[in-house]
Amino acid sequence: MRKTLVVYCIGITGLLINVFISSNVNATVVLQYHHIDENTPKSTSLSPKLFEQHLDYLQDNDYRVLSMSEFISSLAEPEESRAKSVVITFDDGYQSIYKNAFPLLKERKLPFTVFINTLPLINELPQFMSWRQLKEMSQFGASIVNHSVNHPHLIRRQARETEAMWTVRITNEIKDAQTLIENQLGYTPKVFAYPFGEYDLQVKKIVKTLGYIGFSQHSGAVDKNTDLLAIPRFPFGGSYGSMEDFKVKVSSLAMPIHSIELIGNDGQRLEDHVLSNENLKPSLHLILSDSFKNLKVQCFLSGHGSLEVKEIESLRVVKSPVELKPGRSRINCTAPTGKGGQFYWFSQTWIVRNRDGSWYKE
Repeated sequence: MRKTLVVYCIGITGLLINVFISSNVNATVVLQYHHIDENTPKSTSLSPKLFEQHLDYLQDNDYRVLSMSEFISSLAEPEESRAKSVVITFDDGYQSIYKNAFPLLKERKLPFTVFINTLPLINELPQFMSWRQLKEMSQFGASIVNHSVNHPHLIRRQARETEAMWTVRITNEIKDAQTLIENQLGYTPKVFAYPFGEYDLQVKKIVKTLGYIGFSQHSGAVDKNTDLLAIPRFPFGGSYGSMEDFKVKVSSLAMPIHSIELIGNDGQRLEDHVLSNENLKPSLHLILSDSFKNLKVQCFLSGHGSLEVKEIESLRVVKSPVELKPGRSRINCTAPTGKGGQFYWFSQTWIVRNRDGSWYKE
């Protein structure tokens, strides 16, 4: 059975409980890159040599590389059409993509996707690509798509900003970027990558109302039941992206989950993954699909390590043993598929303000 690898962005369902049945026969894996360079910030950079090894591995192991349009089309097709295929994505539109990644992709005739925030192009900042360079890439298989105008933290409200004002601002961040991209380059698919991978239920509702597919930065594979307002991607850069790490993630499958519940300190369901100070030790309740209820699930909290997983028939209960720190945290859960080195994968993001209610700095 062939498998699909795709690089894309993710969205959310807008529900407390996400319910779906997953067959996990074929999955899509999303790859996310920022800089392809040895002299850019380490945490978001991959060397050109290692990136070339990623591409060679995909080709040597018969992965299909999809354009963004092909990926969108595949969502409405039978699962088999997504078997072992890939979409490669880059965020922000840095010069290193044009200088170091594009020649490697062009040589191999591989399509790819670049999510751009448009203000740096308007201001002609030298560390970002120009419209001329983006147009050149689009003529050789690149999809240039929406990452907002200003790259803001979408979930944050400005001083004295009402909910109505915030809604208009966030709507314009998306619509104005889309208009400028289309004016400069022509048609572009209605897909949107959340800046910093941050969203909440209200942001997702705006993205849905505008008719976009949403991409995030939590990790995991994509199958036919993935929330198309919060599509996961595997980020590569810094300590992530070695060939061993890449091979494991590229081969991953979506965790066979029937339903998900986010639970607060008081045992009550949470409406969102943006936490209040009263719920800094959240729990994750995963109910596995019936055919997979005996999976051995392991979960890990970023910055902490492995977590205890309580198994109650098909239910997996995972609780943070420590109060989550301000910023973005993730619980990643995996389970072996039974095929050597391959794993089912699921990731849950948590967002926490500073204890005084202010927002953390990047």
